[in-house]
Amino acid sequence: MELREMIKHGLLGYQPIFFPNGVISGTGLQFFGNLHGMRASESGAIESGPEQSQVVDFKTNDATNFNKGRLGNLYIPQKYGDRSEFDSEFYYCVDENDAGTFAKYNLALLDMYKHFSRKSLELIRENGITVDSMIEVGANTCLFPLAFAESGVEKCHGADIVDYSNVVNLLAGMHNANIDFHYMKDDSDATWGKLPKSDLVWSYAVIVHQSNPLAHLTRLASLAKRAMFVMTLCDSGRVCPENEMAIRYLSANTYYNADFPNCFDVTIVSPELIKYSLKRLGFSKVIEIPHPTFSYLEDWSQRDLKHWARKHCFYLALRDEAAQDVRLNDFSIDTERNPYKGQVALVHSGYHHNIILIDSKYVILPHGKSIDHVNEKMVRYASLNRAMAALLSLDAEMSPHPVTEASDFSAHRLIRFRSKVYFVKNGRKFDWTNESAFSDLPVLNKIETWNELSKAATEEQIAGFRGLLVDYQDGFCILRQSNGGYTAGAVSSVTSPVALGGLMRLFSRAGGPKAPGKIGPVLSAPTLPEIKRKIAVQTLNQSMDESDGHATLYRAENGLRINRELSGEFTVSDEFGRVVSKHTASEDAWAKLFHSIKGSC
Repeated sequence: MELREMIKHGLLGYQPIFFPNGVISGTGLQFFGNLHGMRASESGAIESGPEQSQVVDFKTNDATNFNKGRLGNLYIPQKYGDRSEFDSEFYYCVDENDAGTFAKYNLALLDMYKHFSRKSLELIRENGITVDSMIEVGANTCLFPLAFAESGVEKCHGADIVDYSNVVNLLAGMHNANIDFHYMKDDSDATWGKLPKSDLVWSYAVIVHQSNPLAHLTRLASLAKRAMFVMTLCDSGRVCPENEMAIRYLSANTYYNADFPNCFDVTIVSPELIKYSLKRLGFSKVIEIPHPTFSYLEDWSQRDLKHWARKHCFYLALRDEAAQDVRLNDFSIDTERNPYKGQVALVHSGYHHNIILIDSKYVILPHGKSIDHVNEKMVRYASLNRAMAALLSLDAEMSPHPVTEASDFSAHRLIRFRSKVYFVKNGRKFDWTNESAFSDLPVLNKIETWNELSKAATEEQIAGFRGLLVDYQDGFCILRQSNGGYTAGAVSSVTSPVALGGLMRLFSRAGGPKAPGKIGPVLSAPTLPEIKRKIAVQTLNQSMDESDGHATLYRAENGLRINRELSGEFTVSDEFGRVVSKHTASEDAWAKLFHSIKGSC
């Protein structure tokens, strides 16, 4: 999935990410804007002067108003052309005049992620604990797992109720990091049981969205072998007294489409109850981690950040000994929490049936049937867990049979069996009960992917893949080699098909390309996840090449500017064009710019 498609699918905009092509995502403007408005309302009128004018800006500028229900903001450089295609129910695209402020506040959020991960790792090691693995539940695009991977933690995992795997693959490829993403389709015992137990479990601003925060805390602890980090809203001394064990619910149905009682998502848990719970869950030591300060922020922004930090707890809990494997209790109830706001959603594709979510209930619908076929006689299930159990008990799902799919191919057939679609040469027959008999067939995950590939390759060329074709991603054929490794070759561009010649010489018995053009790069990797990450990065690099290799991303009022060079580096230069500094990551260039501006004040 290309970056543009990730944006349109609502997968970016919340966590602060600085992409190497100049795109920036993150909710920094909304975060600091809401902080300032909150401190003003709780403390009375804030002192007059520049700070007071900033309050007005925050309240009137749509880009900083988080109360409209959008996920976050994006900065799209002008070199991308018309940015209106990205304005949607998910995002605000900030104006060019707001780019500097937007980048600064998102850099602060990113630095906050790095601060807590770094301090936690230091404290864990100071207490004689080795961390070889970690998992964040509610990870969004996995910036915390990324920070730990870059700090040397070998196995880093992220899990979320939204499938961010495409973004995580791209970020992991950009930073040469190994991160595994786990998509949680529900809150059931079975889903939690599939998550890997890890030395460190991470929870950042997730408990605040739980209707049953103590049950969620228990699930988190069941995965933690040695340590757990918890950050959540405590509001010490106001709503929840610091020395009392208390829970208070403030709102319902802000983010999730769920019925009572799983509808609360601003839940305040008192610090005393958090600490008491952690100790009951087997953690002998609870350490409070101080919040960071950032010198490049304005004084009033730093005061707002301190005000916010006092309302939250940042606890690192440690075990004396590694936890033994214990049974995970099932705390879910029928009316589950799900991320779908719309009226209808396809949530699972079985071998011969789909599971459709309609009005917060799940219905099993045979393949080929539309939602118009849903009627009152059909069973409606209150949770995905129950619907899945019913689906898996169907004869057609327990003993699936091959189905010939309609396609544009005339000489060969596409056969769907289980959850994959195989390319079968005309006249060939297979024993579909013997998996090894058809292991050399080209295979993709769905008919739509085959139809996309058919626009770039002929049937004869596909037939010559020798069974090595295993995926088609962003115009790249992914081929499994005889040694177990994977190779990918680009077979199409954004505007027109490209030559398959170089790819076919390596992997095909068939003839020449379907259409003339430039042969794309050939990538290789030992594993399928790694080759997909390389494709994601290559696709991002190609989008940069198409938009121009050299570009000025931002020009500050004092004359300093950020440029992306042909080499891929980022430079900060002065008003006379002299290079002040060079950086491999765009966020480092922004940091240099802000520190320079702050230092000149």
